[in-house]
Amino acid sequence: TFLIGVNNVNTPKEWNGIAATYSELTGLSQWTTAKDITVTANRIIVANTIETAVRYPSRIRFSDFNTRSTWTGTNSVDLTDTNDSLVAVRALTRTAFAALKDKSQWIGVAQTGTFAFRVELQDTQPGPASPSAVIERFGMLLYLGVDASFYRFDGVRATHIGDPIRKKVQANINYATIGRSHGVYRQKDRMFWWWFPTTQNNPTASVSYQPEREAWDYHEY
Repeated sequence: TFLIGVNNVNTPKEWNGIAATYSELTGLSQWTTAKDITVTANRIIVANTIETAVRYPSRIRFSDFNTRSTWTGTNSVDLTDTNDSLVAVRALTRTAFAALKDKSQWIGVAQTGTFAFRVELQDTQPGPASPSAVIERFGMLLYLGVDASFYRFDGVRATHIGDPIRKKVQANINYATIGRSHGVYRQKDRMFWWWFPTTQNNPTASVSYQPEREAWDYHEY
């Protein structure tokens, strides 16, 4: 079992859970970094890659089956039907993943044959503010959007759910550093939390959401 990470700047890293430090992911020949990463259908999937010093904002690459260090050159797809950039990829099920661009939502489904995934456009709503602003829970993705409101993507449609808190967030969020936004699900009270910058660079405010009660709250620090 390996932990693999990307940060959109440096080469991808891996950790075996035992070593004192992480090391560089080996076997790469097509890409050198990516904005986000997930695993679906026994393949690693990366999005918004840099290849030979060139950014490919709509490109998805995936590894060969059951390996982290073999990447066939043809294992890629460019989601260029919409003129926007990939922000996040997340596994939805064991055989399907979501690809969230900043203005559209896509779904990739594993298939038999020479090409591992069928990738299709599903919706054209605002996408997530950052990879870390996406929270996966209950087979859905909830995220803070680039428009400073909140959305839920179920693999078919992106639904706007943030209207009760939207005006408060939009009046205070710092759009220049919205990419610092991040979220987490808290199991203890079944609540979603998102932190984001206001007038400063660092996250200084948050929103909490309790779906059973449809309860939204705004917090400042």
